[in-house]
Amino acid sequence: MIMNSWKADGSVNTPWLHPEATPTIRAAVGLRLKLMPYLYTQLWRAAREHLPVLRPTFFDFGADRETWQDNDEMMVGPDLLVAPVFEPGARTRRLYLPHAPQGWFDWWTGAHHAGGQTVEVAAPLHHLPLFVRGGALVPTTDGVNDSARTEESSRALLWFPGRSGDDAALLYEDDGLHHADAADRHVVHRLAAQAHAAQLKLSLTSDGVWPLPYKQIRVVLPAGETRKIDIAVPAGAVLLVA
Repeated sequence: MIMNSWKADGSVNTPWLHPEATPTIRAAVGLRLKLMPYLYTQLWRAAREHLPVLRPTFFDFGADRETWQDNDEMMVGPDLLVAPVFEPGARTRRLYLPHAPQGWFDWWTGAHHAGGQTVEVAAPLHHLPLFVRGGALVPTTDGVNDSARTEESSRALLWFPGRSGDDAALLYEDDGLHHADAADRHVVHRLAAQAHAAQLKLSLTSDGVWPLPYKQIRVVLPAGETRKIDIAVPAGAVLLVA
């Protein structure tokens, strides 16, 4: 996320020096900041469990032979699949969606695609092809104020339920200032989800006693999702609000 660099002649290259590109760069930075709770959790898991944040699709879907073919799609953690565009002037992108029990959701349009197929999607300059694994629970920030995003204390949980199936996710929180992994320096939220034909169930448990800067997590479902949500949280815990 750094485009400036030191140059011997003292020249400076920053986004706001290129008005024609600033909106596109702002959109990319905004997406990164929105996804910071998810990315931060994946970095914590990388340090704790030695799981790479960026990984080839065969890392998570090794049973799918097609993922072992030469490709440049990649997973960001267990739930997001990105397909960078490397061809000059290209505004569409073909990519392979691995076999996933609950398919894939297009991050931008919400369209659902079955796994195990190649799709062609739009790839305009202001966003890259990005897909979410069906069933995934993706923690994000919930604010819209760009100037506050680096210290954003609100949380939203984007849930992409399939027609049926169980799923789980972690959300790691700390103040970003300490190295110790003591219980009073962080909180780990453990989320469990169940999707049924007529109902969705979601529960949360938390470990650690660090004082969180928020009291609730807003649950966001894809547009058009009409199933009732049954939410369970322990007394005194962070609230999940549909």
